[in-house]
Amino acid sequence: MTDAKPTVRPLPYHVCVLVAVTGIWFFLCLPHVTNAGAGLQWGCLLLPLTVVMVASWFRCLVQLADAEKRDRRVVKLWCGCTALGLVIALFTFTPVGLTARVWLSSGSLQQLAGDLLPAGEETPTVDRIAGLFLVEKYETSNDGAVAFYTCESGMCNRAGVLYLPPGTTPPSSVRVEEHLYGPWYRFWWKW
Repeated sequence: MTDAKPTVRPLPYHVCVLVAVTGIWFFLCLPHVTNAGAGLQWGCLLLPLTVVMVASWFRCLVQLADAEKRDRRVVKLWCGCTALGLVIALFTFTPVGLTARVWLSSGSLQQLAGDLLPAGEETPTVDRIAGLFLVEKYETSNDGAVAFYTCESGMCNRAGVLYLPPGTTPPSSVRVEEHLYGPWYRFWWKW
């Protein structure tokens, strides 16, 4: 008498591609879509991955529609990949991801704000990590507001997060874009 182990069929190739590409895509997208601006280089890099991921997603959907070929593992993986895609979509089209990132980094950003240059000055490129952000440079206003430049956006623009306590005005070179929470705002550089 032998112990017969049940045979586990390997996952179809398109499911493996979907899981791998979705994981890579998610971890490449997450820092980008939770930043203050959208860089052109990231969009160009992620476009081919997005095409492969969407094609694999639809191929899995076709397999799931066929009841005879349906596999519980494929259903679970497809649902997981769909959930990751929806999270990235939420972060892309709403400020939820940036707000969470600023909230998690606010202590480090405020500490950096307290150590800054005299009011009204702009730093050269500093590339300093503050919480979950790489601060490329920062600029202060005369009354205590601080603009943290966290990313390039497009070809000639820059964006970041603005610490704007009550009663202060933003530096003259920034355009306040949207309120995130408390004294924190998203801004674009005026050029």
